[in-house]
Amino acid sequence: MNNTFFRYLLWLILFVVLQTLIFSRLPLGTYVYPMIYVLFILMLPITYSFSALLLWAFLLGLCIDVFTNGILGAHAAATVAIAYIRPFILKLVTVREDRENNTQFITKNTMRSRFFITYISLAIVLHHIIYFLIDTFSFFNIIHTFLLIILSSVLSIIFVFIISSLTNSPRHTS
Repeated sequence: MNNTFFRYLLWLILFVVLQTLIFSRLPLGTYVYPMIYVLFILMLPITYSFSALLLWAFLLGLCIDVFTNGILGAHAAATVAIAYIRPFILKLVTVREDRENNTQFITKNTMRSRFFITYISLAIVLHHIIYFLIDTFSFFNIIHTFLLIILSSVLSIIFVFIISSLTNSPRHTS
């Protein structure tokens, strides 16, 4: 096992702890449930192995499912889905040279700002749509589900942007 594996494992543990002990317990009301753990999958380098990305996503989602109350497998399914479509989102929002040259964590400081904001916004909104549709598993109260998706996505994007800003990577110009 190499040093990279252990570094990623520490990041995964950090995101599981942050999500389960802090963000899942914030008293923000009925319609707001911030999910910052998705940032772990979004931060992995663009050149990272696709199969390893899917395995990390499954492990992360399963850990969140086990340590939070809810439907077992909902977080895992949504996280694996985001890991699966992540290359398409990256291809959509980045330029080719950024995709080929980015071998470090993807953060606000290592990617052009407008690309980073678009990238995390698309991924988080898609993640929340998948998660909340699995969680509610009904179109009976679609307004409630829609509010959950929108408000939770907005707050998650804000928290993810703040957390990403706290990294110590060199700044990339827009």
